[in-house]
Amino acid sequence: MFIHIGASRRFTGKLFSFPGIGPGPVLFTGFAIGAWWGALSLPIQGALWLIPSILTLIAGLLWLSGILLRIRRYARYNMLTRMIKDGKITAALITDIPEIDPTSGGLIGTVTVKFTDMAGVDRWVQKTGQWKRVDLPKTGDAATVLYDPQHPENISTIWVGPPGSTTITDFTLWHS
Repeated sequence: MFIHIGASRRFTGKLFSFPGIGPGPVLFTGFAIGAWWGALSLPIQGALWLIPSILTLIAGLLWLSGILLRIRRYARYNMLTRMIKDGKITAALITDIPEIDPTSGGLIGTVTVKFTDMAGVDRWVQKTGQWKRVDLPKTGDAATVLYDPQHPENISTIWVGPPGSTTITDFTLWHS
């Protein structure tokens, strides 16, 4: 499990982000198969049917949540693709980001940025992101915001990226 998590982080660059199947569903599927194997090999099962049943239920729920998270990630990617074509990219200013300890390798936290929409209205948005130490911006640094010019107040369609961002890859760098 630790090897899977480490390899996935190395591949995706993000903590607990898996390119395929996460370790939980696989692990609990193995537990459930082993429990069913053990329960069926006994001459008298009695209440032992509960253990493999519960493990099977947990494995099923983990598989379902993995599928739903994958669908959500795919929908967000499609929305970002649409926003790159139809949205407005503008400069922004980081107004708040947590400071990290000098021994820390990075940050998973929120960043607050201020941008001005096409109507001249100043807007602040707070997004959760993940940064390695070398990529971590500071309060007062520049950023880029991608937003829907038809609905600039809709936080779910606002993406924050490093300065000069113009592509999907750029705007997904700071999002966890």
